[in-house]
Amino acid sequence: MLDVFLLAVPLYLLIAGGFAAVRSGYLPPENLGGVGQFALKVCLPVLIFAAVSKPGELRLLNWSFVAGYSAASFLVIGTMTQVMRRIYGHPPGRSIILGLGCGSSNSAFFGLPVAAIALGPDQAATIFAWILLAENMVVIPFCVSLAESADQREGSFLASLRGVLAGMARSPLMIALVAGLAVSVTGLEPPAPIARTMAMIVSAAPVLSLMLVGGFIAHESVRGAGVPVAAITFAKLLLHPLAAYLVLSALPGLDHATVIGGMLYAGVPMFTIYTLFAARHGGETLASAAQVMATAASLVTINFLLFLAISSL
Repeated sequence: MLDVFLLAVPLYLLIAGGFAAVRSGYLPPENLGGVGQFALKVCLPVLIFAAVSKPGELRLLNWSFVAGYSAASFLVIGTMTQVMRRIYGHPPGRSIILGLGCGSSNSAFFGLPVAAIALGPDQAATIFAWILLAENMVVIPFCVSLAESADQREGSFLASLRGVLAGMARSPLMIALVAGLAVSVTGLEPPAPIARTMAMIVSAAPVLSLMLVGGFIAHESVRGAGVPVAAITFAKLLLHPLAAYLVLSALPGLDHATVIGGMLYAGVPMFTIYTLFAARHGGETLASAAQVMATAASLVTINFLLFLAISSL
């Protein structure tokens, strides 16, 4: 267990470094947006493109995994939506978005570095591409559209869904995924200088991503932390990976390492812009507190999941 903990320590040192840099004022908070845009629009798209552009990679796109991971996420989101609605009395739209935080991960900035510890960077990046499809083309658009239509902000559910999907389709991550898969069909490989340049950018992605996580939570608040926040944190860090493991294990054709990868991605805290989505429905205080609590608690839960993953591989 100690060996696994030591493997994960650099991840949390990077998060702590980002937190300290912003909280101390050494890095002004307003600079986070530019650094985040660089990571989101340069480093991560190059990483995705490099992962899926290898010859034959399109044939490896696992739609069974995409469907299973989406189903596991919806199971947790649906359960927590009902908890937020019926037990804590939140309105429908807010309940859906708070539930979304329990079933949608910070896969790019947090999940990828964690999964790479157990699976290696190549397999972790391949599974990341599948999860990118599940989250950005299925889970998040459906839930955001449902929340908007529940609050009658954007008209019908289908109109909301079209708008959200159009925005997701313009995402640099999705464009990189489609472009990489298209290149994989050709069987071409980049010249050595370009490949080395891409490798240098890819190596920077985890460092930037994790420091950004720390910087972002330094900006968040734990005001309003209480039982609902604890429930969201518990569902995200424990129920979501458990659901992913059980659903993916039940599907034929998925090897054990792939199932473990899905569990690890599901076990990281919620996606970075969770608070922004929640703010549209008056839930920013809860979402902000849950994001901070989940990131802190993940120091324990992620090490536990990594121990289980590494022991079983």
